[in-house]
Amino acid sequence: MNKCWAKTISPCSSISKEHYISKCLLTDSVTIKGFDWCIDGYKEIGINSLTAHCLCKTHNEMLSNLDAAAYDMWLILKEYNRVINVRKKIRCDCYTSFKIDASLFERWCFKTFCNMLSMNKEWVPDENLVGMIFGKQQFPEKCGISLLFNIGDKAGLSEHIKIQEIKHEKLGPVGFIMEFKGLKLFGSWVMREDLIGYVPKQFNEDGKNKNVLFHFRKMEYPEIKINLLFDWSGKYDNTKNKIIKYLRNNNNI
Repeated sequence: MNKCWAKTISPCSSISKEHYISKCLLTDSVTIKGFDWCIDGYKEIGINSLTAHCLCKTHNEMLSNLDAAAYDMWLILKEYNRVINVRKKIRCDCYTSFKIDASLFERWCFKTFCNMLSMNKEWVPDENLVGMIFGKQQFPEKCGISLLFNIGDKAGLSEHIKIQEIKHEKLGPVGFIMEFKGLKLFGSWVMREDLIGYVPKQFNEDGKNKNVLFHFRKMEYPEIKINLLFDWSGKYDNTKNKIIKYLRNNNNI
């Protein structure tokens, strides 16, 4: 693809070379499944192959805050899991609470999905979806990202990002399933009551039925006094969070 998928939002500038998945999150490779060119199984793609001319320079720069939000989410999940492992060995009487903006991360998930679908030269994102990604309009009620989980699942145990396209028999692409640092997410912008029942069946690779939690607000490990809060208000500022500022300055992916 050699055109900007965000052209409906505002005038474009020259096409830039965009990583399908934010470069700040990449180490060596990413795992992808469900798109037309890897329909039958997961395919591991090296970072040097994960670029395309799918956004112009202007629109790429307009979405840079979404890349930063995804980086913050990765770091906070990594730190959350690190503290859990430490407290399993050492008793702590104080309660630790982490907090992260989830609304920008949600938009990053859909931006990444559009980047991936841009491999299909015939696909053009819905104008409303583009507006949602750029924060020009709200996601419809009950649309966005949901957590897919089984009771007892632990986050932060995976160093991989996995993406799987979800196609509806009649509607075509309607969303995605993403594994991000152990979080298993379902995202859709389509208002259809049957999607929630339809999608987890496709995610059912381990033989277990997944629970679906829309706009999940908290992960908690009460036995060792720690939780992680997800803010969906769109007003929370990660840059003012002292823990995130520290992690940005002292962590490598």
